[in-house]
Amino acid sequence: MFARRTEWNLVENRFAETLRSARASGAELLDLTVSNPTRCNFKFDSERILTALSHAGSLNYDPDAQGLLLARKAVAEYYNASKVRGNAAPGLPEQIFLTTSTSEAYSYLFRLLCDPGDEVLVPRPSYPLFDYLADIQDIHLRAYELFYDHGWHVDFGGLQRLVTGRTRAVLVVNPNNPTGSFVQRSELDQLTSISDTYLSVNAPIQHAAQELLKQKDQLQPQLVQRVRANLKFLDQHLRTAQSIQRLKVEGGWYAIVRIPAKKSDEDVAIELISRAGVVVHPGHFYDFPHEGYLVVSLITPEDQFQKGIRATLEIAA
Repeated sequence: MFARRTEWNLVENRFAETLRSARASGAELLDLTVSNPTRCNFKFDSERILTALSHAGSLNYDPDAQGLLLARKAVAEYYNASKVRGNAAPGLPEQIFLTTSTSEAYSYLFRLLCDPGDEVLVPRPSYPLFDYLADIQDIHLRAYELFYDHGWHVDFGGLQRLVTGRTRAVLVVNPNNPTGSFVQRSELDQLTSISDTYLSVNAPIQHAAQELLKQKDQLQPQLVQRVRANLKFLDQHLRTAQSIQRLKVEGGWYAIVRIPAKKSDEDVAIELISRAGVVVHPGHFYDFPHEGYLVVSLITPEDQFQKGIRATLEIAA
C-alpha cells in the first residue's frame, strides 16, 4: 500500500513490550529515561509563556521560508549573548533557518545535498532516528565510529575510509546524543578539511521566541543544578561498584554507564523493569557497537534518580 521506503520492521521489541505491559499494569516505575524538562519538576513562568503564545501577530498568515525575521533575531541574540558566546552557531539572522524540529532540518539538508542513492556519514553511537529519516529521503547512511579513550573522539582513519564518490556530507551532532561529547577544535579543523558542515515553525512559537528564550535565565540554572547533583550521586555510588563505570560527560543531560557484558543490554533493561520497576535505555538504541552500556537521563527528579540508580547498580553489577 505504501512506498517500499517505509517497509520498516514494526514488530515491538522485547524491551518495548515489557515496558508497555508494566505501564498497562499500573506498576510504579522509576523512569531514568525522561528527557523532557516540562516533566521533570522544574519551575518556569508558565503565565509568561502562555501570554507570549497569544501574540496578535500569530493570527496573520505571513510565512517566511527561512523563518520570521523577529524569531531569527531572537535566536541570534541568544547565541550572541555572553553566556553562550563559545557556541559555533551563526550570529546573524540572515544565517539562521528555523524548522519545526531537528528531524525536519535533517530532512531538508538531505534533500538539499543528496540525490537518491547518495551517502551521508553519521556518527555512531548517536541519535537513533537517522536511519528512518534517510530511508524517507532515499539516501544511504554510513556510520563512522566514535571511540572512547578518556572521552569520546572521532575515528578519522575510519571516517576517511568511508568516503566514496557518492558521499555528500559528514553529519556532526554537537553535543552528541547520548554521549554528551563535543567536537573539539582540532577535530572540527580535520572535519572541515574533509567536507563542509552545516547548521541548520509555526507563527505562535516564532512570535513568542524572544520571551521563550528569556526563560533560560530561570530554567538553565535548575537544569545545571539537577545534572550536577545526579552526576555527583552516581559517582559516589560507583566508588563501591568496581565492575561499573560512568563514561565522561561534556554536555547534554545523559550519562552512559558501562556495565559487565554478562548478558545483552536489552536483557538487563528488561530485568530492571521486571524486578525493580526501573526504566533505562539499553545501549543498542543508540547503535553502541558492543554490549555493556546503559543510558540514563541526568534531569530525572533527584529522588527518582537516586532510587533508580541504586537498583540499577545492584542488578547490573
